[in-house]
Amino acid sequence: MKKGLSALSVVLLILLVLSSGLSVYFYLDSIDVKSRYNYVLSELRGVAFEVDLLIDYGNGSLVWHNNTLLPIGSSLLNATLKVSRSVEYLGSDMGVFVNGIDGVGTKVVQKGHYWIWWRFDKEKGEWTIGETAADQYMIKQGDILAWLYEDTSNYPNLRKPAGR
Repeated sequence: MKKGLSALSVVLLILLVLSSGLSVYFYLDSIDVKSRYNYVLSELRGVAFEVDLLIDYGNGSLVWHNNTLLPIGSSLLNATLKVSRSVEYLGSDMGVFVNGIDGVGTKVVQKGHYWIWWRFDKEKGEWTIGETAADQYMIKQGDILAWLYEDTSNYPNLRKPAGR
């Protein structure tokens, strides 16, 4: 009986040593990966901006795309194209008019509803309606932007984005 018990003890000791070794290896590897990630992120910040973008589909569904990295010189349209499955828009001399994001506004249409974009003014602490076409607004570091699919029939009393 002692022989069987000691063999089991040896096997358990070997498993304990192996699992401890693997734990240390993966811990050190995760520290290395995190260090390399932070290095790459710091390098990207020299050529990219980080923005937060909300898409409010007008049906209670809100999706935040936080810490989205975009190359310097990108527009709100570029940001929207990056985070969405599909964006449909019409172009004109004054810029683009976004009429569909992820099918809402083109496949799912509500009378009087349109996509309106907003910018969070950090100094005032409030949302302000977009002042230009989405392809003409150049994002800035730390921008907080939002697209709302909303009923525009009661303009200028539009609902503002939730949050912030």
